[in-house]
Formats: sequence, structure tokens, C-alpha cells
Amino acid sequence: MLEINLEPNSSGVSEHAIFGSAWSANGFFLMFYQGKIRWHSRGASVDVSDYNTAGRNDIVCTQASISVNGAVYGLSGTGADSSNTILLFGNPTLMGFPSGKAGIYKLFCCRIYDGSAIIRDFVPVKDQDGVGGLYDLANSKFYANNGSGSFLAGPEIKTDIDTPAGFAVSEQDEESALLVWEAVESAAGYRLYRNGVLILETNNTQARVPVGLFSVADFAVSAYTDSQESEKAQIRVYSVPASGLLLYLIYNRTPADVAAGNALGTYNAADINRVSEVCNYIGGMFASYGYHVPETLRTDWKETDIPRKSDMEKYIRVIRTLSGLVRFMPVLPDLPQTMERFGFDSANAIEEMLYHLGRMAEKIPSTWFQCGMTESGVIYR
Repeated sequence: MLEINLEPNSSGVSEHAIFGSAWSANGFFLMFYQGKIRWHSRGASVDVSDYNTAGRNDIVCTQASISVNGAVYGLSGTGADSSNTILLFGNPTLMGFPSGKAGIYKLFCCRIYDGSAIIRDFVPVKDQDGVGGLYDLANSKFYANNGSGSFLAGPEIKTDIDTPAGFAVSEQDEESALLVWEAVESAAGYRLYRNGVLILETNNTQARVPVGLFSVADFAVSAYTDSQESEKAQIRVYSVPASGLLLYLIYNRTPADVAAGNALGTYNAADINRVSEVCNYIGGMFASYGYHVPETLRTDWKETDIPRKSDMEKYIRVIRTLSGLVRFMPVLPDLPQTMERFGFDSANAIEEMLYHLGRMAEKIPSTWFQCGMTESGVIYR
């Protein structure tokens, strides 16, 4: 995922590269194109004409969408994942553009994510000689220009308004969370963001936001005045029941649910998180009993995340490993071998198996006898 804040060149925009790898079926590319912002991902493109042509723009790009100043636009690329050299500001030769199409604009910040982890967090800076470059806050490294031309360092930008302190979850239930923060003196109001998208402007110092069970969302809050916005305070919110995990497993999906496209007929981040939480819960029980449980599963998938093939291979592998820990199980539907052609019946089979396995794991301690008790160590002839 890419988060970038920039301002177009005031002299006008024709075709200028911003960020990306290559213009190909498996590449990705962000650019200004004939007065629009274009995002190309995995063979598909979307053009956005509604943006600030004379000021700053907040842009968030994923494989399946682009968000510009809070408005989201989707696209459906079919290209395969591939490894590419990523370039910022653009390189005409490597990106497949004619000469003279390198980026011309004002950059204020740029973050690059691998899943939920920030791997580059660039801010514009000057070195001791006054030469402009980028400093990566994630890796504490300065990057100078590696192409032709030069960076032009703009004036220093100082934010006089403080970042809201004390940003936290005050209370949470199975459907929502109450977010709170401390008031900032001189603030005209506060902006609340969910996964990088502005969802609320308010004068209050709290907001209740929907967070479904087993759903993960990154929230950020900033204070603003008529002319400035503070840095954002950030937290991650994850909703998981305090007890009774097995009761939340679902294995009654039907073809009608799939046809209707309802919650039971789709498989998304919350489903993967729910199953992963239960797998880790069951695996933890068996590990405490002395079984070898080598792997745990990630439980913080967000709606905007796109799992890799290796992620889903591990998902199935852990599920099948757990199912083999006991020799006697009820007669159940076969577990899927892979996530390819994954259907409602496969989803049901996984969660029904985990339910019965979890119940068995919870009952194992009740079958133990302490040494010295009547039947412990007795040999019957």
C-alpha cells in the first residue's frame, strides 16, 4: 500500500510519473495523466479527475483501489504478483515512458507498506549543504537523488498545532469502539481517519466507530485550524470476544448465501481473523499439553490487505496440522487441500472441524488422573 501527500506543479500537469514499477500487466504506476490522477495496478487503470489542482492531495493506493482526499475508486486487475524495482518521482526509461515525463510536483510525505508494516516513511529534508533529498523515518536513512536533474528543496514547513495526545480506545463491544483523545488548544476541530480515509470531522474529543468482530482497522486523529493540520496520532483497533471463541465459528453456509452475497456467502478478512484466532487458541491448548505445535497464524488482516499465496498456504497448513493432532474425530467433511476454488463447503468444513477439535481440547484436562490415585498406574489382567 502507498500513502502519499503531494501538490501538482502549478504550471500545469500533462504526463508526469509519481511512483511505481513498470507499465505492464504485473506492474503498478501512479502518475498525473492529461489533467487526471491515474493509478495503474496489475493490468487495470482508473483515472481520478476530482482532486485539488492547486493544493495538497492525500492519496492512498492499494492493488484494488485508489483513495484521493477520502474518495475511493476501485479497479480490478488480473495480473499476477511480481518483483519490480520501485521508483519515486519516476524514470522514463525504466517505466516505459517517453523522455521528459519524470515527476514534477511538490512532495510532502510518502509511506510504503508491506501488509501492515511501514517499510519506507519518507519526508523531504535538506542535507548540511542545503541539497534536497528524502529521509526515511522507518530506517533512519537519507536518500539523495539517484536520477537526472535535481530535487528543489522548498521552504521549511512548521506545524504550530499540536498532535492530539491520549488517543486510545475508551470502551469497546462486539460492534463498535469509543475512541477518545485530549483537546488541543487553538484547534478548530479534529479529523478522524480509518485506514487512511477521512471518515469524520468533529469538534468533540471522542467518536464511536463501527468495528465488527474479528475486524482490524487503523485509526488516526489530527487537529486542524483554518490553515494547518497537525501530525496524526494513530492506533490499531481489533475486536475479539473475551471468551467463547468456539461459539463464533460458522459452518452453516449455504449456496443461497453465496447467491445473495451476504455475510455468510463471502469470505473476507474478518473470516480469516476468526479462524486464525481459533487456530491459535486450540494450538495453544495442545502446546500446553505437550504437543508439538510449530506455527501460529496472523490475526490482524484488514479489509485492504491482499494475502499472498504463501500466506494462504500457511493458513491451510496450520489448519490441517491441527486436525491431525488427535486420532479420533467425528466423521466430518474433508478439509480443503488448498485455497484454490475455495467455496462455502470448504469454509464450513474448516470451521466445523475446529469446533469439534476445540471442544475436545478443552475437555482433555478432565481426563487426567494425578499420580497415586486409585486407577493411576494400575495394570488390569
